[in-house]
Amino acid sequence: MRNRHGLTLLEATIAMAIVGLVAVTVLSEFATEVRVGGKSAEARVLQALAQDRLSALLIAPTDFLIRLPDSLAAGAFPSPFGDHRWSAIVKPDRNIEGLLEARVVVRSSRGEVSLATRIFRQSTRVDRLRP
Repeated sequence: MRNRHGLTLLEATIAMAIVGLVAVTVLSEFATEVRVGGKSAEARVLQALAQDRLSALLIAPTDFLIRLPDSLAAGAFPSPFGDHRWSAIVKPDRNIEGLLEARVVVRSSRGEVSLATRIFRQSTRVDRLRP
């Protein structure tokens, strides 16, 4: 018998099929990672914007929280977040005096995030004397 050097056409075809299957699998996984990464980035932006609005409620005076002014109740973010809108609701807790429940919702065309917290504001003597 003679020693053959090289590949036959059948061996080359099988090798190309194996490489093709591996490439399709790797590219599919890569596309999934890119898609998930894009959604994750938008979720982080929505989360950060919601936290910003919740922080504004936390530092607001008690009078503003009881009667939420329009500037704290809803609005839109400036550029580059022009397509993001927010709304906030603050309600007193029914069981504990001075405890308020605050919720902020941030929406965009690509999703929505809602954050909630409780704020305790002990009424002062001046607050109790008000009609």
